[in-house]
Amino acid sequence: LAKKLQNKLQFGTANASIFDNFADDLHLAKRWPSFAIREPHTNRKFPMNEQNVQLETAHEPFVNDFVSGKLNPTVKPAPIPETQTSPLLEVVAYNYKKIVLSDQKDFFVEFYTLWCVLCKAVLPAYEKLARLYALLNFVVRNVVR
Repeated sequence: LAKKLQNKLQFGTANASIFDNFADDLHLAKRWPSFAIREPHTNRKFPMNEQNVQLETAHEPFVNDFVSGKLNPTVKPAPIPETQTSPLLEVVAYNYKKIVLSDQKDFFVEFYTLWCVLCKAVLPAYEKLARLYALLNFVVRNVVR
């Protein structure tokens, strides 16, 4: 299948015991082996989470449906945080429009995932930036996907 679609898709594998959070990011159920498609330019995810299917035979029709545009991406939003105690606000799918699309303040949005090591490393710099610009009516917001 990978050879047949080599000019349209890239295929890869990941060790589920090491990259467990990567599976979460792809919206996969915790059953192995699993299969998902992620569009890198849009970050839309298409997990194949059907139960009791033979992955060896089910993934080809799934990929063909993706290529032909028949699949819908999934959205797995985090819940809205109960409290926001930092000037670095957490924005999720459920509160994105209300906060980010508001005309009351300018903002900077930093998109990250929980499994990204680099994202975690730069978080203190964004927190410092948020405190600095909070004084100037400029809000830094974090969106967790």
